[in-house]
Amino acid sequence: MKKHKIIILSLWAASVASAQDLDFSSFMQQVKENNIGLVARQYDIDIATANVQAAKVFNDPELSFSYADNEDRTMQMGKSFESELSYNFSLGNVRKARIRSAQAEKALAEASVAEYFRNLKADAAICYHKALYQKHYVAVLRTMCELTTSLAAADSIRLAVGDVSETDALQSKLEAQAIRNTCLQEETNLQNATAELLLLMGGTCPDSLVALTDSLTLSPQTYLLDRLLADAEQNRADLLMAVRAKTLSEKNLRLISANRAMEMELSIGYAHNTIVKNEIAPAPAHNSVSVGVSFPLKFSSMNRGEVKAAQWEMRQREADLEATRQQIRTEVTQAYNSYHTALTIARQLTDESLHHATTILRNRTFAYTQGETRLIEVIEARRTYQNSYQAYYEALLNVAIAQIEMERACGM
Repeated sequence: MKKHKIIILSLWAASVASAQDLDFSSFMQQVKENNIGLVARQYDIDIATANVQAAKVFNDPELSFSYADNEDRTMQMGKSFESELSYNFSLGNVRKARIRSAQAEKALAEASVAEYFRNLKADAAICYHKALYQKHYVAVLRTMCELTTSLAAADSIRLAVGDVSETDALQSKLEAQAIRNTCLQEETNLQNATAELLLLMGGTCPDSLVALTDSLTLSPQTYLLDRLLADAEQNRADLLMAVRAKTLSEKNLRLISANRAMEMELSIGYAHNTIVKNEIAPAPAHNSVSVGVSFPLKFSSMNRGEVKAAQWEMRQREADLEATRQQIRTEVTQAYNSYHTALTIARQLTDESLHHATTILRNRTFAYTQGETRLIEVIEARRTYQNSYQAYYEALLNVAIAQIEMERACGM
């Protein structure tokens, strides 16, 4: 048993020694530069940019050729060769409307990527702080594991000399085993949390080891609700998305109107006719030039269904914009309240209470080894110690998450 424990501790020490140190600022920088999801979303901007370039294309001219025999072999009416060049014009300036619509789509794509990055930063920061909490909690459990293992070993020796009962020795052994199992599970949770951090950093090796160098601390900051609301109005990417979606609907309505405008087609043609040798109506060879203009009869424009749909969509975007504003104000107010509540709770759990829990556990354990108290009191002291530290780190985690959520709500 002792040899097995030494091997486990040696492997754990070796893994910790080979782990890569990671602090919060380095983590967030790598998320910004290497996150695969963010890289994929940024292609939306490249696609939209290409669409803007494609929207600048002009209409293609049309070039046609034709040949006519005119019964040259039987009636000797000669032959004709014709060519024509035509170009279609839109009086509604469709190209300009198409370009502006594509530019509005690009602006919306940029806002969408900014919104994705805003949520990615907040989610990544929360994951990092949860991993920090897991690191601290595992350290507490390792301390408890060492304590209960030592106590169980001591009780086995004391049982042999008759200083403790068999029941107490068995309970000490079972308590040590339970703590070891809990510690093993929480260490696995810590490994899974660090694997998620590696994934957020775009790591291709999720089994790599990282060692978090930061600690959960209470660093309260002063926030003013009015200032937070103003910052949110200025910085929130989803509000910018709503504004640009409204702009896009306006540009699409303009494009629809341009497509329904009158069109015309200009054409210029050239024809060559060979000699006509027919005895009734002979004619020399001759050339001709033609110029023409044509206007399509757009009876389809009488159907205004497409225009009405675009108008209703524009009104919908206006309503979405106002709904987004109201939602943002609510989110900021809720995040502000949650932060102050979490901060109030955390301030009640001080280092002094942890010191008291540590002192109680140490005194109870010493008294038990001297035969002055019962095992159940040691177990209660251990649970008080574990619960106190767990509640303390959970309170710090809640403050960190509440602050991150408040910054997310303000678009920071």
